[in-house]
Amino acid sequence: MKIAVIGIQGDVIEHIEVLKKTFKKCNIEGEVIWARNKEDLEKVDGITIPGGESTTIGKLMSVSGMDKVLINLAKKGKPILGTCAGAILLEKFGLINIRVDRNAYGRQKDSFECKISTQLGETRGIFIRAPLIKEVLEGAEIFATNNKEIVGAKQNNILALTYHPELSEDTGIFEYFIKSIIN
Repeated sequence: MKIAVIGIQGDVIEHIEVLKKTFKKCNIEGEVIWARNKEDLEKVDGITIPGGESTTIGKLMSVSGMDKVLINLAKKGKPILGTCAGAILLEKFGLINIRVDRNAYGRQKDSFECKISTQLGETRGIFIRAPLIKEVLEGAEIFATNNKEIVGAKQNNILALTYHPELSEDTGIFEYFIKSIIN
């Protein structure tokens, strides 16, 4: 199994490390690649889009053509996980039917951790200049909530999370993502 982490900007290393840790924990042989161009995306089984600055990541993906390859792979059913800025980009690229409010929780100094509920159970959510899912539209479903606020949504092979699961000790989200690739 090979998973690509879009490696243009953001917390790329944290995603690579947690995916390697999850492979080991699940006793699955796999490779995680730092995807820097569209060719890096063409022979992978799954893709993650990490948090960072969504405008920068989106522009650089567009210039390199990575956005078109990502959209094409998503339409073919390739599992894709977007966290924080990644969730914003999944909406922007039309890959999940949600409406996102960027920086809904405020500035960097307003970052926080809290318990959240997901379809997998309760976990810790780490929110850093996080967006909020304002609306889940037809075809998509709520995956995670912080009280009554939507912080995760799923649609077919696409999972959008507004928090940073890669910064938590809980690998449950990444186990779920890897299992979605296997199935």
